[in-house]
Amino acid sequence: MDILYISPKTRHELTQYCENELLFTVMDHFAKNGKIIEKKDIEHPNRLWIITDYISNHTIDQKKKLAVILSFASLAGLVQIGDRQELGETNVLCMLKELHYISDDDFDYYVERFFNFSQGHGVKFS
Repeated sequence: MDILYISPKTRHELTQYCENELLFTVMDHFAKNGKIIEKKDIEHPNRLWIITDYISNHTIDQKKKLAVILSFASLAGLVQIGDRQELGETNVLCMLKELHYISDDDFDYYVERFFNFSQGHGVKFS
């Protein structure tokens, strides 16, 4: 079963990258397919997202889902697919590409978006 361990602080920090409506849509969709466990900031794990089955679910726009997953990773969230775990949006992007979940074009799109975020020029994912 896929599980998201998230703290209130992390949930709030996601709004730096994603519009609230997008967060609600993806989190609601994930909750129908997996389990969300709210943790206090001091509890562990409080930033872990296991997406082994969810990454293959195509009943939601893949770009929207990936925007939230990668935003989570950019906040020092650990993302796991199967037995592989990665930390940070760059490493998660590489994992998704190596496992053939995203195309070269999608890879380039997200690299550019997160580079712009890092330079203070990004527009939130919506």
